[in-house]
Amino acid sequence: IAFRGMKQLDEGSPASEEQLVDAIDGLEGLQRTLRGYEGSLEDDPRALEAIDERLLLLADLKRKYGATIEDVLAHQAESLQRLAVIDDAVQSRGEREVAERSLAVRAAELASLLSSARRDAGRLLEERVESEIQELGMPGARFRVKIEQRASAVGLQIDGEIVDFDDSGIDEVEFLVSANPGEPERPLGRAASGGELSRIMLAVKSAVASSDPVPVLIFDELDQGVGGRMGHVVGEKLWRLGRDHQVLCITHLPQVACYADHHYVVTKNQTDGRATTGVRSVSGLERIQELALMLAGVRGGEAAREGAKELLDRAAAWKEAERP
Repeated sequence: IAFRGMKQLDEGSPASEEQLVDAIDGLEGLQRTLRGYEGSLEDDPRALEAIDERLLLLADLKRKYGATIEDVLAHQAESLQRLAVIDDAVQSRGEREVAERSLAVRAAELASLLSSARRDAGRLLEERVESEIQELGMPGARFRVKIEQRASAVGLQIDGEIVDFDDSGIDEVEFLVSANPGEPERPLGRAASGGELSRIMLAVKSAVASSDPVPVLIFDELDQGVGGRMGHVVGEKLWRLGRDHQVLCITHLPQVACYADHHYVVTKNQTDGRATTGVRSVSGLERIQELALMLAGVRGGEAAREGAKELLDRAAAWKEAERP
């Protein structure tokens, strides 16, 4: 109203007394409003500085994360979501670490129990194998089960030490053998000849026959360095193993072969200038003939055949007595 009245005066338009009064009242009201606004203003340089900093911050955010404030806020929402995922992962990792420590303690307890049981079983195996070895014509031979743990930077804590472990426990097991008196104990594979090694393995297999999960056992050169008297002992042990396993034995000793439930002969022939190997099963008179050849060769004659038959009869009687 005040401005309208003043405009009319400026334009030279006649104004009524009432319009002039309204114009003056409007000006006075405007004056009071401006004075009130002036009084509300504060001369605070720090506030201005804060506003400048805020504007610079907003400009920087828009330069990095979007052209508008809406873009910046959208980036903030995405970042908060990713942060929440990270926080969950950190919490989950902490829970896994707690569970891992608990499982490590339990694994150490079980590994210690297993190691103790393994040492007890090792001592029992030593006694049984040494007894079997003596029967196989190796007097004075010694058999030891070496059980050790290996230190590791990352492993299970056992009795104050960190030791390596795998799914079989914390022990490293090795069989040591001294094949002859006075010789040092060495790893099984380096301490015996081929025949000795076969007999030692036969002794080990005989000692653990009831619990050995291996279904097929193959022996070669068991008769190396073994005489006829000891051949019967080898044959008996092989037959006992055959009650729980499939046993294949390559032998040139008739005292061993006569205990087999099935006798096979391996031959080598030459056909069209090329050597071939054949295998055939023998039984009855043909088996007696093969055993006679093993006893005395092609010149053995009737005496050799009688000896072969006697071997078979003796083995058959022994097996019949051994059967449940």
